Amino acid sequence: MKKFFLIFCFLLTSVYADREFPGIENSRLSFDLSSRSSYWNEADELTLQHFIGIDFYKIITVDGADFGSLTIQPFINRIDNGYRTPGVYDDNHDWEFLFRTFALNINAWGVDKPYFKLGHFEIPFGGEYNKDTFGDLHQYGQGLKMGMKMDWGFAVGQELKDWNYEFALTRGSGMKYRDREDPYAISGRIGTLNDDTFVYGLSIFHGEILKDKTTIKRDVLGLDFEYFLGNKSILVELYGGQVEDDDLLGSLLEFNIKTYDERAEFYVQHFYQNLENNTYLSSAGFGVSYQYNNQLNLSAQFMKEFESPPDVQEELIEFQLRYRF
Repeated sequence: MKKFFLIFCFLLTSVYADREFPGIENSRLSFDLSSRSSYWNEADELTLQHFIGIDFYKIITVDGADFGSLTIQPFINRIDNGYRTPGVYDDNHDWEFLFRTFALNINAWGVDKPYFKLGHFEIPFGGEYNKDTFGDLHQYGQGLKMGMKMDWGFAVGQELKDWNYEFALTRGSGMKYRDREDPYAISGRIGTLNDDTFVYGLSIFHGEILKDKTTIKRDVLGLDFEYFLGNKSILVELYGGQVEDDDLLGSLLEFNIKTYDERAEFYVQHFYQNLENNTYLSSAGFGVSYQYNNQLNLSAQFMKEFESPPDVQEELIEFQLRYRF
């Protein structure tokens, strides 16, 4: 099945790559293939993941006027020899069909008016709200704070003169829609516009998040600050609250530098989290990314754990090749 799907994608892209979908005006169709290798040094385990996806975007018009946009990103994910296997997989050797994004964004009243979003989208919270990290190695630890990064539901937002905001009511089950145990999530962020030199925001999260066959209550308040100086930036994120009955405190610190043509990026990160029951998480690392051309991206990162719930603190080395066309 994997080989057949790869051949099918390459045949399609020779005709339709990064063009309008046949017969559908104001649309864009592209393909997203990536392969990731993750080596866990202490356990001596090599995990392989492959992602095969389609990126479809359509501007919706009614009577000649823009009504909104539709984004659909279905992906087939494959994991082999999973170690600390991500929750989207059922076991350590698994295929999964998932929607990375499936969202209708309605903004028929103008760019400065409220918009409405319906479907599967990224939860508005923290510094990652202003980033595009889909499919990248470079992440911002959303799972540590909320137990998930994306969810199914409804959101409303608006971009004002100096501020923007977005608030969402979602299912609380993450990548897959699940209604067992009645999970739910309420999230939101209000902050300054992301084209300023100094960007900051306030985020909230409340919900009962589905994990396995039960739900976990989370209440989190977050502050994020990012300062830009030319091609360099410093991001600081602080958050706190409760997970069930345990007090939560955490932080993220990142230094980022890009080349002036923005083709290459280097970053250093530190993650910290403390639960009242003495469950500490502390890790740091660095990563690099290089956009070889408009289609091919190469990236790598190294992360080291200083404190973590397991007895062994891991060292993780990851490489990824991503090809969009």
